[in-house]
Amino acid sequence: MKIDQNAKIDQNAITISNPLFGSNMGLQRVNNAVSAFSNRNLTSASSVDLSNPTLEDGAVRIRKVTAYNVGDPAQNYGDPCRSANGENICAALDAGFKRCAANFVLFGTKLHIDRIGVCTVTDRMNKRYREGVDIAMKKNERSRALRFGLKHLRVTIIKN
Repeated sequence: MKIDQNAKIDQNAITISNPLFGSNMGLQRVNNAVSAFSNRNLTSASSVDLSNPTLEDGAVRIRKVTAYNVGDPAQNYGDPCRSANGENICAALDAGFKRCAANFVLFGTKLHIDRIGVCTVTDRMNKRYREGVDIAMKKNERSRALRFGLKHLRVTIIKN
């Protein structure tokens, strides 16, 4: 595939010509195909739309908040103690730090979540959950995570 001068660019995708079908036929949409043509942050496992006005420091929004257990292979992709940014999240929790997963902000962003406190985003959620937050809990806190369930809480992005 090639990108030609007739490529159409929008906020979520780039439309490119498929050389097998000519320049006017077989157009395909390829999400996040070319970082030079998008407003995405590619430092994460999931893209972050930096053009979203809710990403401003101090932005407050009611979001779906859940919990998951780090260290449990059934609840994590790859190494169960390694977060998406490479941190040993099990060690961070053992040291008393609060960690969470979110797809709508950059790694290292601090979020204030009502009734939870401040957590640092070091992990990502499945791309289906673009606006949610997942609180990291220790592997031995499975029952606590299940009791936490799904809550709709106020989440504030804290200025770094």
